[in-house]
Amino acid sequence: MRAVVAFREMGPSARQAVPALMERLRDKDATIRLHSAIALGNIGPDARAAVPALKPFLKEKHTVRVYTAIAIWKIEHNTPETLPVLEQGLQEENAKFRWAAAVFLGEMGPAAEHAIPLLEKATQSADKETASCAVQALGRLGPSAKQAVPDLTALLKDLAMGSPTIMGRGFGQESVSNAAANAIAQIDPEAAAKASVK
Repeated sequence: MRAVVAFREMGPSARQAVPALMERLRDKDATIRLHSAIALGNIGPDARAAVPALKPFLKEKHTVRVYTAIAIWKIEHNTPETLPVLEQGLQEENAKFRWAAAVFLGEMGPAAEHAIPLLEKATQSADKETASCAVQALGRLGPSAKQAVPDLTALLKDLAMGSPTIMGRGFGQESVSNAAANAIAQIDPEAAAKASVK
């Protein structure tokens, strides 16, 4: 597991580990399989040989599906195959790592434009991790998310904190209101000025 995590953190410089990580995709330990998939995604296009071995993971439980979808997208930018998986993941309201789908849609940037209505809906979630991450994702989509500005403006008073964690590490901790202010500034600077958002 330590080796897999090390390769995961190395990103593209771990390209020589692709064959070893592909082997770990068959490991009996589900956590090792998951983090091997993440590591392959972080390597990017140099891990293209792993895509056929990753695709069966798109049919697994929520967390594995979502993390595999972004891994495949990072490798080959296959939006038609990966975007629906992330959209479905965002709609699974009881999933433990639902917020991760929002984060990954934000990472896709304009390629995730189709998901804007789902992200807008997720900003209203009672799960503040998901709400905050959905707001941040809309900001990363930039001007293409302009339709979301009224909903984001309404969130400027929501001081609840979203503090998702992976393996005990905080990830993207931010109040919904701060995330909304930042998103509006990224999407529509003129609307941000009118709302007195810095």
